Amino acid sequence: MRLRPAEPTDRQAIMALLSDAGLPALPEALLGGALVAEQGEQVLGCVGMEVCGDAALVRSLVVLAHARGTGVGLLLVRAVLEKARNAGAQTAVALTETAQRLCRRFGFEQVDWSEVPEALHASDEFHGACPKSAAAMRLSLQSPVTWLRLARLEDAPAVMRIKNQGIAERVATLDTEPLDPLQTDAWLTAHDARHPVLVAEREGGVVAFGSLNTFNPRPAYRFVADLSVYADRAARGEGIGRRIVRELLDRAQDLGYHKVVLAAFPFNAPARRLYLGLGFRPVGVYREQGLLDGRWVDVEVMERMLEEPR
Repeated sequence: MRLRPAEPTDRQAIMALLSDAGLPALPEALLGGALVAEQGEQVLGCVGMEVCGDAALVRSLVVLAHARGTGVGLLLVRAVLEKARNAGAQTAVALTETAQRLCRRFGFEQVDWSEVPEALHASDEFHGACPKSAAAMRLSLQSPVTWLRLARLEDAPAVMRIKNQGIAERVATLDTEPLDPLQTDAWLTAHDARHPVLVAEREGGVVAFGSLNTFNPRPAYRFVADLSVYADRAARGEGIGRRIVRELLDRAQDLGYHKVVLAAFPFNAPARRLYLGLGFRPVGVYREQGLLDGRWVDVEVMERMLEEPR
């Protein structure tokens, strides 16, 4: 599969995709700036962009039915956001009824329509092309785009580097010995579709990762997942960990889990704020659970029931 600029000969395929998905047609004036995802001679998806002043409206994002869930939408959104940023846009906006979760994987936040940059209100999307029920999603483009995707084996060196930072700092894990490449490869390989690993990527590099892990191999525990998340030192405090945890909770619910659990150090205040802010509740504290550099440390256990709103 490859991404490329739309050509005049793509018009029919693009309009058919939008029509089949019940989306409004992309104006002729914007077709030339659209991007398409192509496999062989088949157009799998497309996305358009409308720039007004220093704001960009992401529009007409659509993926062929059989290609949904394969990452095509992620690649299209990533490409159009980079295109918008390169064009000088400082803000990206999307109006959508179905792609809120996809937008959140890039850091979009839902806002009121009135909070959308005024210049974009001239677009036909705000004058009937898009229903008032659509969510307005907004993203700042003033820094490089960070997006979430499933981990691949080639991410192992970055995963190892980030996890080893956490091990060395003694604030995130009871592991005390650095991981080596073989251990990291084995850990990634052992995670199957029911236990996904997500990475946050920025400018071609992985800056954070998180995973759903086996809580207990006994069959009775198959609806409980353990969660872990780690961020590179240079990427902390930017909300990336929150985005990863939120996406993992969404995936856990999709996968049929009943709840998600985790263990954290009570003295790790940033992590504790993150988990409490996303609805985890403390279950209890294991006193003196581990011996870390000659001192006993407590471990707090938290849980998140997935029937509750996130």
